[in-house]
Amino acid sequence: MHPRIPSETARLAHGRRATWFLLLLWLLLWAGYNTGIYVAQATNFPSDLLQFVQGIRAFFPLLAGWLALIVLLKKGGVRVWAVAGPIGLCGLYGAVGLISSALISKFPLNALYWAGMYSAVAIVLIAVCSDEEAFAVLSRLIAANWILDIALLVALLGAIPLLGRLALTPTTGSPLGVVAYNGLVAEHRLIWGMATTRNTGLARYAAVAGLVALGKLWNGKFSRRIAWIPVLLIAVYALVLAQARTETIGFLAGALVILAWRKSRRILLIGGGILGAVLLGLLGFFRLLWEFGSRGGGFDPTLSGRTVQWMEGLAATRRSPWLGLGFQADRYYLHGIQLENAIFQALIQAGVLGTVAFAMALALAWYLLVRLNRCGRSLDLPEEIPGILAFFTVMSVTESTAFYGANWLLLAPVLAYIQVLAWQRGILNFSRRADAAEAPPPKSSRLYARS
Repeated sequence: MHPRIPSETARLAHGRRATWFLLLLWLLLWAGYNTGIYVAQATNFPSDLLQFVQGIRAFFPLLAGWLALIVLLKKGGVRVWAVAGPIGLCGLYGAVGLISSALISKFPLNALYWAGMYSAVAIVLIAVCSDEEAFAVLSRLIAANWILDIALLVALLGAIPLLGRLALTPTTGSPLGVVAYNGLVAEHRLIWGMATTRNTGLARYAAVAGLVALGKLWNGKFSRRIAWIPVLLIAVYALVLAQARTETIGFLAGALVILAWRKSRRILLIGGGILGAVLLGLLGFFRLLWEFGSRGGGFDPTLSGRTVQWMEGLAATRRSPWLGLGFQADRYYLHGIQLENAIFQALIQAGVLGTVAFAMALALAWYLLVRLNRCGRSLDLPEEIPGILAFFTVMSVTESTAFYGANWLLLAPVLAYIQVLAWQRGILNFSRRADAAEAPPPKSSRLYARS
């Protein structure tokens, strides 16, 4: 027997085990969603089996981050391409938040918990990006994210008939006559020990599912592309049902980016867009759109009316402008409210130092996307990736990706994929010496766009 065969077989088997282990870590990150340390801190914990499960799974993401650190230490540290980019900057933001949570927050234990939850996502992705088969792992991880998102969307829609009037509220602003998850069920009610979603949560899952479906319609076999049409239709229906303004605008922005991503489609897009705009204007669409955006009042460019809260958050940040007040500081210092804006929340949690890193991560991701597109490497990128990034960029105005939650879990792998692809294509190689010391994943790795 040829001596290379056993070693090659062993290498492949080890690679598969490593891939599945990293995917397990990612599922552990999701397993802590919609619960928190507050469940385990209840005076009667555990009062029953349900509360015990909700309390225990609140620590699964921290376990995932700890296991990811062990993986990195076992490999001898992180690779340059795993930290030099958007994910590394998000990790730096989390590190600043850990410091402020420990030293400045009025509730250091709770703040450290939430800072650790956010940072665990970055640590796991750094471990993924440091793997020899980074693209293979990221491709499966992103696919798992899309499956989870679609499953949550279907589950929320399927629960509406069971919840009845609790889930639907009459409205004159929707062609359907009702808005979902904006009534009694959204008023801090619990289902199975978990907080129920709001209409913005339903719209988020719908927008992501719709953008993924729209991206898939342009690639792959014809039968596979046709299979994504029902997903797109369900997503659009859910968006109309949710009546969430920011998510709707974010979806439209993401769809526009997807349609314009390929140069061959831009002329068709411009011509069709002009014709469509004329027809929509004749049908009175833009008048209805204005009424939807203004909710019958004056136009609010923030789409939220939360400018007073933002100014309160900015005033609170002056207590510790450079490091912030720790994670969840908006809840602890602003009467329990959440600053539903990514930059303002980053500022109150991690100060100027953390916010600069956080904002640079998003800006760098867009810069890398533009470079990949201009250098002809856009074919290596799944169509939905730029669309999802556009959606969360728009949504960051009235929602936040600056803390642990579904937004961060859906966005983070997108940033990681852009980062690793940019390193592989030579866009993020800052020096020849760094390239020689740390070569990015081999170009023979199977790309998600080709799978």
